[in-house]
Amino acid sequence: MDYRDLQEGDYEVDQVQVSALALNHPGPALGYRLTSPAGKTVAYITDNEVCTSGDRLACRKRLVSFLQGADVLIHDARYFDDEYRARVGSGHSSLSAVLKLAGEARVKRLYLFRHDPSHDDKAIERKEMLARYYFDQSGRDVECWSAREGACITF
Repeated sequence: MDYRDLQEGDYEVDQVQVSALALNHPGPALGYRLTSPAGKTVAYITDNEVCTSGDRLACRKRLVSFLQGADVLIHDARYFDDEYRARVGSGHSSLSAVLKLAGEARVKRLYLFRHDPSHDDKAIERKEMLARYYFDQSGRDVECWSAREGACITF
């Protein structure tokens, strides 16, 4: 196993382009965008609170640019919106903020993950249902699922 400390920037690992971006989290956290030799892209964004307003809009624009057109986005969607209000600044995102981000970045598939430990399977299914309804109503062509243990993504 080869281990490397990465910082924000661009790398090549075994012919895969790896871009790393600092995330909005109280502790250090990086998000990754992997691009295969065939041009397929997967973005993995954990421990991130989507910036939504004020002086943080530059942070949001940077993230949208980083994610633009990704084939797959796997993003922290820890909280329902009503739960998030009491957790602003936690470094984790609300469902609606992630959905808006995915639509704005025109990603093709979104996988919600980093679920709150207090959420049971029904709550996670509800997130997925709300997300699909959002994309259906907004006219955004984004497929959406909740990440599940043991799931495999092919594209």
